[in-house]
Amino acid sequence: MIYIKMNKRASRKDNMKVVRIDLQGACEPMEFESKKALKEYLIDFHLQDYHEEDEFGVEDIKLIKSFSLDQICDYFDWGYEQAKG
Repeated sequence: MIYIKMNKRASRKDNMKVVRIDLQGACEPMEFESKKALKEYLIDFHLQDYHEEDEFGVEDIKLIKSFSLDQICDYFDWGYEQAKG
């Protein structure tokens, strides 16, 4: 039973709202429902710079899609924090 309770807590924490922070200061902070939603947004946002027609583009797209949220943030200069409230 303890394992299940701990797992539920971890799951709730992963689904808390987060705020995207642009470390370059070009974009305003933006709130997302979860880390997963932020990751999907950042992938979509940056994939527009890569083209499947380019032989390197296909590999770059696969690589970026495999990144964790923290890797995406490091690679593209983003940050995030838990939303207040």
